[in-house]
Amino acid sequence: DLSTSTIVMSNISCMANSEKVNGNATLSNFKNLNVKTNLTSKIQLSNLRQYGINYNAEKLSGLANFNIDYNGKVGLNSKLEYDIAVAKKQVMLTFENINYQQSSSSPEIKNGRVELRLSNDLLVIDSLNCSIGEKNKLQYNGAIENVFGHFLLKNATLKIGGDLYSDWIFIDELLNPDTTATSANNTTIELPEDVIANINTTVVDFTFDRFHMRS
Repeated sequence: DLSTSTIVMSNISCMANSEKVNGNATLSNFKNLNVKTNLTSKIQLSNLRQYGINYNAEKLSGLANFNIDYNGKVGLNSKLEYDIAVAKKQVMLTFENINYQQSSSSPEIKNGRVELRLSNDLLVIDSLNCSIGEKNKLQYNGAIENVFGHFLLKNATLKIGGDLYSDWIFIDELLNPDTTATSANNTTIELPEDVIANINTTVVDFTFDRFHMRS
């Protein structure tokens, strides 16, 4: 009976694009396949395109370490997006030595480190530390609710909350990495319409053009 059949795979060890993957998996109910699995591996961010993940950035490097627990369906009898959204899932994810630049005219994110925990539809940012340009240094911790409900099911409001801290925000550098330029690029940040954000911000020094403020 396919509905009661089970396959257990223990001590899985394989290579994915030169990175080792370890884990285990249990497959059950082959009429509506359920997968329960734990996977541990790491990915060089510069190799993301080898995994079919495309991005539009001039520069991206760093290391991602992850541990994934997944228990749910895999899109055989319903849409994969729905099955992923409603599955039970726990993820521990750490990014180290992140360097990112969208284009040569945009500020570069340097020496980034991020620690994330995903529990079903809640993403917790335990810590985020990075430099943007030469002078902006940021620290952040918080959480994002309804991640899969918002992005996959399109039926939930994304709720963002947290605490942002910086010793110095130098706006001129964020607008244009060449602070000697005579004019700054116009920068527009667009958020999805169904987003609620509540972020507490603490900035010690704030500089924009000839204006300086210290708290």
